[in-house]
Amino acid sequence: MAACKLQDAQMLDNWGYLFCGSCGSNHPDGGHSHNMSVKLFPELESDPRNFKLRCMICHRALDFPDFSKIILFDDFYSLIEYRKEKDIHSYNRWVSALLAIGYTEYQYIQE
Repeated sequence: MAACKLQDAQMLDNWGYLFCGSCGSNHPDGGHSHNMSVKLFPELESDPRNFKLRCMICHRALDFPDFSKIILFDDFYSLIEYRKEKDIHSYNRWVSALLAIGYTEYQYIQE
């Protein structure tokens, strides 16, 4: 995907190396992962705000939601705000999972 290469080039220009956009690890072996599934939201596939270079640990935590890890991501707030902007139902599912682990900063939004 050309947008991924552009993102990598910008990261290299700005910081001189590639790193995980969620934890900062300099081992981005997980490739680019989508913030919101392109199987469920194909229209977001090429949206540069919908993907980031990630390490395999963060990539898996996002693909198979592990909210105890996701809440520690450097980009957690942008991830949940992006969901809120793009799909309220998806956002509310995240809020439900966050509440289940005792994280109460976010509340449901009426659909």
